[in-house]
Amino acid sequence: MHFLLSLVNDMLDLKMMQGRVIEPKMAFFDPSETLQFIGKVFGHQTSLTKTEFSIHPVDSQCIANFRKVSSPETLGLKSVQLPEKLLGDNVRLKQILINLVKNAIKFTRRGKVQVLFAYH
Repeated sequence: MHFLLSLVNDMLDLKMMQGRVIEPKMAFFDPSETLQFIGKVFGHQTSLTKTEFSIHPVDSQCIANFRKVSSPETLGLKSVQLPEKLLGDNVRLKQILINLVKNAIKFTRRGKVQVLFAYH
């Protein structure tokens, strides 16, 4: 159901982009709820495959170090507490995350898909 809704939203966004009508809908939202939503959407799908899926709110320094390490296991993730509210377009953020994770899972037959979520 969520994927069908996502597909319809993507088609509407494409039509709006062609008409240059997209404007972000700025509002305060809880980033923890957004990440939990993404976890629920893909948690069941990946449990049926041999792909592990996880979301980690991490310190922004971990992201900076990501390019310097040879493997994700040596990254040394440090979990952080997310703010209670962020200002942004939560609908667009969800669409972006769904598209990225969906493609990552599609092209990962075995292994891990990790979403590292950092903010400044």
